[in-house]
Amino acid sequence: MGALEDLTDWHAVHELSIRWAEALDQRNWPALRSTLAGRLHMDLSGSPPAGGPGPIWVDDWIGEVSRDLARFTTTQHLLGNHRIALHGDQGRVRAEVQVQHWMSTHRWHQVGGWYEATVVREQGEWAISGVTFHQTWETGDPTL
Repeated sequence: MGALEDLTDWHAVHELSIRWAEALDQRNWPALRSTLAGRLHMDLSGSPPAGGPGPIWVDDWIGEVSRDLARFTTTQHLLGNHRIALHGDQGRVRAEVQVQHWMSTHRWHQVGGWYEATVVREQGEWAISGVTFHQTWETGDPTL
């Protein structure tokens, strides 16, 4: 693959991660679905909404996440310092993350750490096939 194709793929995967975070915060489930592969391996057990490690069908995971996030008035997933390594039609992404979960101005929980994601190219488009959250800190009310 040439340098231009490599850069194009890197940019597409970077944008994919941003679209994923935006879709979560906007509660836009069709947009979230468009960022994901059909079968996922998710481990968000370090953060609410918790999801234990393991394989899950995409629509089942979106159902779980939509129910979990419904209890918050708002959330914000901030991603940065992306490290993206692509090899053919597969790749890995590491991004630092800060996630805020708000019930009200007085009840909130914030966590930080990093996401490790796997991505695959399906039918010419990049999709997230797995995410693991590695929590390194938290503040606020962890009971939310």
